[in-house]
Amino acid sequence: MKKKQNVKTAENQWSFTELEHESATLSLQTVDFQIELRDLYEQVNFVENNED
Repeated sequence: MKKKQNVKTAENQWSFTELEHESATLSLQTVDFQIELRDLYEQVNFVENNED
């Protein structure tokens, strides 16, 4: 599981973070919220798509 997080830090400035493991924590600072990816996607069934 790999997720990308972009956070605006100032006018025309952004911070980029890659969350690569299910134990990684997604943080939303403006609303003081943190959640591990495994909890966020707890009931999501990921199916690989091999159609190329």
